[in-house]
Amino acid sequence: VQLDFQGDGVFVGKDSAVRFLAGQSVMHLSIAVRKPTRGKAGQTRGSLTAYLHGDEVPLMTAIPIRYDHIPHQEVWVDGSLPIVTADMAVPKGLQVGYIDGAGDDAPEAMKQLGVEVKRLNAATLTLEDLKGLTSVVLGIRAFNVNQGLVAAQPVLENWVQNGGHLIIQYNTATRDQVTDHMGPVPFKLGRDRVTVEETPATFLAPTHPMMTYPNALSEADFDGWVQERGLYFASEWDKAFVPLLEWADPGETPKQGAWITAPSGEGQVTYCGLSLFREWRAGVPGAYRILANLLAFQTAGHGK
Repeated sequence: VQLDFQGDGVFVGKDSAVRFLAGQSVMHLSIAVRKPTRGKAGQTRGSLTAYLHGDEVPLMTAIPIRYDHIPHQEVWVDGSLPIVTADMAVPKGLQVGYIDGAGDDAPEAMKQLGVEVKRLNAATLTLEDLKGLTSVVLGIRAFNVNQGLVAAQPVLENWVQNGGHLIIQYNTATRDQVTDHMGPVPFKLGRDRVTVEETPATFLAPTHPMMTYPNALSEADFDGWVQERGLYFASEWDKAFVPLLEWADPGETPKQGAWITAPSGEGQVTYCGLSLFREWRAGVPGAYRILANLLAFQTAGHGK
């Protein structure tokens, strides 16, 4: 298989040819692409395409579609791998725990930042499991689908009180929540969302450490977003919370519950209803910079 890189960067792999051994059907590769010396953050893009050696037709990717109410089928799409470079800072030594929700790319996104990720079982979670972790990220809709969080909540709250940072991604405001107690500082979810991708964001607390460290966030970090800005924003929250953003779809009242954060004991709890899980997959640089700031917050000693 021949690999072909197209874009502004420079392919620095030792060999663009990949050779499969007899009987081998899967191969994991690390591809190195050097960013050009010129170019703005988020504007250096390229793609990596695979061809059978000597063939000019690119390989395709098969996406299986499996539902009970329709015949099983597969959709074949362009197999090119998009590559995006972005200027960002990520502190070294971040160790983050992840608890499954309904499924998202958070673990992969964190690994792209060079972060060590530890998968956690909510049902059997202990303080020993959390030892050495600076942040724990909950997968999208975790409180809707992960029954183990009922048992894990006291453990997580104890850990937060002693200096941990609990990062809660979006959950739906429905009756199917495994518990309505989602963190050590109370807040409630509503159904507010912002669906216009270009909606400008107003920074309510531009000097808050989560907005400035290790990356100084700006309006440019919200360029190129896909499908929506965020969903299921917080509708009510304890006065300890600081809302970081405000925005609204055209003709609607401004919403401030998309991203809120509060100290709790020596630690921090953050609810982030931004659609980061969509933006990571789309290769949006700003979504990775926001993730880096979320993960680095407690490491920098910004907790109470």
